[in-house]
Amino acid sequence: MGFRGGSKTPTAAFPFPILGIGSDNGSEFINRELFRWCEQEKLTFTRSRSGNKNDGAHVEQKNWHIVRQTVGYHRYDTPGELELLNRNWALQRLLTNHFGPKQKLLAKVRNGAKITKTYDKPATPYQRVLANTGTIIKTLKTRLKRENKSLTRPHPTPNPGPLHGATDPDHREAGHQTPTRHPGKTK
Repeated sequence: MGFRGGSKTPTAAFPFPILGIGSDNGSEFINRELFRWCEQEKLTFTRSRSGNKNDGAHVEQKNWHIVRQTVGYHRYDTPGELELLNRNWALQRLLTNHFGPKQKLLAKVRNGAKITKTYDKPATPYQRVLANTGTIIKTLKTRLKRENKSLTRPHPTPNPGPLHGATDPDHREAGHQTPTRHPGKTK
C-alpha cells in the first residue's frame, strides 16, 4: 500500500504552508506515488544526503515518544488500519500541540569539561504559533484559538483527559488488527 492516499490530509492541518518534503533514502517513502504527488502539489521533494543514512535521527528521536508510544511497532497496511491511524492522529495532534509544552535550547556554553545549557520558557506548539509574528496567517490563528477553546469546555482551562480516553478504543482496535513487526524480547 505504501504512500498512496496517506499524505493529502496532514498537509491541510499544518499551521503554515508546506514547501517541501524530505525523507530518508528508504524505498517505503521514495516511490513514484510520492514523487507524482509532490509534483502535483508543487512541493520540493528531497532525500537525505548520500552516505548519511541517519539525517533524520534528531527528528525521529524527538518524535519517537509520540509515534512509537502511540501506535507501537505494528505494521499498518490495510485501508481499515489507515482509517484507525487517521482517527488516532487527529486526536494525538490535539494532545501534542495544545497540551505538550516543550523547551527549546537557546544556548550551550562549554567551560572546560562542563557544559551549561540555557532553555527558553516551556510552551506548547499552539502557544508558539500564537506568539509568532512572522508568516502565520491571522485567519489560521483565529482557527487555532477556536480549536483550543473547544478543548476547554466544560472546564475553564484546557483539559487533555477526554482526548486521552478517546484514543484508547482506537489503540485497542488497532492492536487486535495488526501483527507486531518488532515483538518484545523473549527469553
